[in-house]
Amino acid sequence: MSKTYIEEERKFLLEQLSNIKGIKPYNTHANYVLIKLLKWNEEYVFKFFLNRGLVIRKCSSFNGLDNTYIRVAIKSRKNNLKLIETFKELERLDENHNDNSSF
Repeated sequence: MSKTYIEEERKFLLEQLSNIKGIKPYNTHANYVLIKLLKWNEEYVFKFFLNRGLVIRKCSSFNGLDNTYIRVAIKSRKNNLKLIETFKELERLDENHNDNSSF
């Protein structure tokens, strides 16, 4: 993927992720996005995504971060859309069950 493609996908991904309740994506110049989880912990989200064929990076081992941070790679539009839809699914499940027992 070219630098221009990554820049376009980064902008798209950040715009889409910023509309999802329960997460706070941080602006970046890299090929990944750091996300603060406002409702869940990294292990719960990691398993949720893994069960749907997506791998995210847990960040609790990073200096200064805890288990409420994850990192996602900027990929193809198709993969980015799958990532966005999975976050939306997580958000819908949370709204329907209002279960915060993942902490």
